[in-house]
Amino acid sequence: MVDARQWSQMFTRSRRAFFGAAVGLGAGFGMKAAPARATMARQPISWVHGNSATVVDAQGLERDRVEDNARVVHGRSWSRVPLHFAVPSLALDTGSGQRVTAIWIRFKAEQGALISAMTLHDCERTLTHRENLALQHVDWDDVRIALDPPCLMSRSLGLTLECSFSDVARQISISAIGCEFGMTV
Repeated sequence: MVDARQWSQMFTRSRRAFFGAAVGLGAGFGMKAAPARATMARQPISWVHGNSATVVDAQGLERDRVEDNARVVHGRSWSRVPLHFAVPSLALDTGSGQRVTAIWIRFKAEQGALISAMTLHDCERTLTHRENLALQHVDWDDVRIALDPPCLMSRSLGLTLECSFSDVARQISISAIGCEFGMTV
């Protein structure tokens, strides 16, 4: 059986090589979003491909496709499109839950598209909901949204991102999302 320390080292090392996982600068009050460019993360991060998203409500959707291993969503003018991701996580048989300390998003968005809100779920239970994020990058970048205080997950994680679109350049591409786990080892 793999203990928490071994899992942390194995899982972090493989994702670090692929995404260059790093600790962002934003631990403030509630949450902060910061580009992830600092030193290597000490906590495991569980990533899932952006193309694994499910469109929750297609009413504002103009076009949805997978392109170059990323989910590309083109929204209608002045619309919102929620995307839901199932985030893989290791269930430790300890009787206690895991702490989710941050959400990571790797994406790029045209001028009229942004990630406006996110909701973190544990099965049917809502762990946290954050609005007014206004996340936008014209080039591929990782964003870390710190959860302060951390959320306690007991079963299965799901993350819903709300993409908002204005009247021009309404495309957003998400290549991966992830959850950072605070491990006590």
